[in-house]
Amino acid sequence: MFKKKIEISQAIDISTIEVTLDTSSNAIIQKQIEMIQLTKDDLRYLKIFKPHVDAKIEQIVDSFYRSLGLEKSLVDTINKHSSVEKLKVTLRRHICEMFAGQIDADYFEKRKRIARVHVHIGLETKWYISAFQNLLLDFMHLVQEHVTNSQDQFKILAAISKILNFEQQVVLEEYEAVVERMKIEIAAEKERIS
Repeated sequence: MFKKKIEISQAIDISTIEVTLDTSSNAIIQKQIEMIQLTKDDLRYLKIFKPHVDAKIEQIVDSFYRSLGLEKSLVDTINKHSSVEKLKVTLRRHICEMFAGQIDADYFEKRKRIARVHVHIGLETKWYISAFQNLLLDFMHLVQEHVTNSQDQFKILAAISKILNFEQQVVLEEYEAVVERMKIEIAAEKERIS
């Protein structure tokens, strides 16, 4: 009846966990990571916690789309351009990558593609940010359920908060860039017509 808590303790030597944090191709992203203090140790904690996320990924994704379902215009937008089932597959992969301990050029490019899709289908940034808040709450419950040591809870929650913040920065920055390019193209087209 009672679920056994699995303690992730300080006895685990996180320095042996292999991770990649390569921002050498982008000085601005490097600065963003420094500002939120996202480190390789954070990626190690995320990777250690990944099995718990993987075990609950279906519930996390379902909860995410249940909350989006509260806004009818958002559901209409999704259904016009895709389907919730297709987006669930993408979100599962997206979340698992956040906990994989690998941030590199490929990681950034995938996030930029997500932003371009959001602009294309007309997803407003407020819904994107709201949905990420719900993800954070789900992760917090998961940490509380599986991590009994308070120091470990804090370190894992801090790492989750940082990766979610970074995800939002990368996606929203590209979102703004795409919108700006569209404005320039529209202005150029108006100029050409006139």
